[in-house]
Amino acid sequence: APATDSGKGWYSGAKGGELAISAVREREGIINHSPETFKAGDRFRLYVSLPTDSDQPVETEVVVFQGREIHFPYAARPKMYGGNMRPLPDAFQFTGAQSTQVCIAAGDNLPSRQRILQLGKQALPISTVCIRLHPEK
Repeated sequence: APATDSGKGWYSGAKGGELAISAVREREGIINHSPETFKAGDRFRLYVSLPTDSDQPVETEVVVFQGREIHFPYAARPKMYGGNMRPLPDAFQFTGAQSTQVCIAAGDNLPSRQRILQLGKQALPISTVCIRLHPEK
């Protein structure tokens, strides 16, 4: 079983009916449930709390902002059922040496990826939540 370190970390998004996101980092077999930093080789998995009264899945979009670059870590927009701290599929890694914001938006009328690439964070709905990770020095 992998070892766990506690880290101080933080949580973005209010519990109790609001969209929320958290990241879990795996580094050399050690799991950190509230990471603040990343370095080459780290793997991240995202967990989402998604409030909904619907029994249908909700479309989500994960967007990574790093420096002036915008990335979409999932080839397709994940569809999720409502619930607390549900894992998104697959882990991913960061490259580069700039602070990173990982954001999630959810809903029926999400902007196109092209619009997000053109306008950046301004294109995302106001309900979007993000976490910030910094490169280790």
